[in-house]
Amino acid sequence: MGNHTKIAGGGISELTRGNYRMDAADTITNYGGDGLQQNGANGGVINGKNEKVLTLLITKVEGPFDDNGNLVHEAVINTFYTYKATPSRVCTSTEALSVKWSIKLDNEQPLAVAASLYNRLDSERITIKLKISDPFETAKVYAFFKKKDDAITVSVGGKPEEIVRIEITGTITGYTIQGLKGEDNWFSDPVVIVPTYKASVFNDLVIDDTVKSKNLISSFDITRDAWYSLGKDKTGVYRLLNRAFVPEHYSQNLYTAIWIPSYPRFSGQNAFILTRFGDKKIPAKPLLTQTCLNGKSIDSPRKAANIASDVLIHIGGTYEVANYDHIGGSYGCFAFIPKDDIYGTPELAEQASKNDDYDDKTSNADWGKVTNEIKRLAMPSKKIRIEIKDRNESKNYEPNVIINE
Repeated sequence: MGNHTKIAGGGISELTRGNYRMDAADTITNYGGDGLQQNGANGGVINGKNEKVLTLLITKVEGPFDDNGNLVHEAVINTFYTYKATPSRVCTSTEALSVKWSIKLDNEQPLAVAASLYNRLDSERITIKLKISDPFETAKVYAFFKKKDDAITVSVGGKPEEIVRIEITGTITGYTIQGLKGEDNWFSDPVVIVPTYKASVFNDLVIDDTVKSKNLISSFDITRDAWYSLGKDKTGVYRLLNRAFVPEHYSQNLYTAIWIPSYPRFSGQNAFILTRFGDKKIPAKPLLTQTCLNGKSIDSPRKAANIASDVLIHIGGTYEVANYDHIGGSYGCFAFIPKDDIYGTPELAEQASKNDDYDDKTSNADWGKVTNEIKRLAMPSKKIRIEIKDRNESKNYEPNVIINE
């Protein structure tokens, strides 16, 4: 943009098969000691009037276009589309690399896209392929040389993201039998009565975590409680602890589920583990205690009182592993219960246990149907989200008897 000087002891020869142009903000001087020669083979030499080099601006932004050149009205996240910027004058390939791009999602601040090296000059327009990774309802794409202009953008409509959502409700659907974990030695499998709750499977369309439409696919029943024996007190009464997972705040009750192909171990039964932002350690209400009456720690205590880990939705009820039947208990998970093992009142559930009617059918087949449907809906790449609805923990049903199965 300043002086241009060439000095040579001999001759200088420059050859191009196309146009040759020199632009400078200051004076261009050509000097020949023995003369200056310019030849124009066809049209001669034209010395025209002075032309001012125009400042480059972007006058129009277009897109998004798919790989076939079709304009897209609803952009899918994480999908590349072509955008086109029209400059105020013909520019060079080098000048095209100076075009900057920014994307503004909904009402957020525009974010710069570090992709200018991928700019291409195509029929006097600058093109680039961009993708938007975060969910959005409306986006604006800017193209500019030095400063963004809100008048020079293109608006992009977001296509809703399709997800599978499992909603765990606070609606009691009946009562069932749960294995009692904890401190003491029994000669049989102790169980307690717990309520079951409705869980629903939805196929949702969401934009930026806001559900735009939901489609109920199916429902099933689960337990939310996890009773644990702390041992006998001085009067000979067993003291129980509910190790149920309760979100630290119900305003943070959304989780992403990761599929586990076999839980419990060697069972071949599907399960889903809850995560927040990819972490299996999730905020939780502290347990009332982590110490048994004899002073020992409970099994698998939390390292931090308000952090739970490995919270799953898994098979419950009576299930089979390696030809042996087991009664499902819990250390703080959600357990599936088949319809055959749910009773209208705690008394009817207790009677079913005493009559040995409870374990006539295992949960394996029914849980397999539920989880295979969830996996089918989620394939190949949908997210599975878990939403835990509030329940009044102070009014939870508490078992008043321990039954020996």
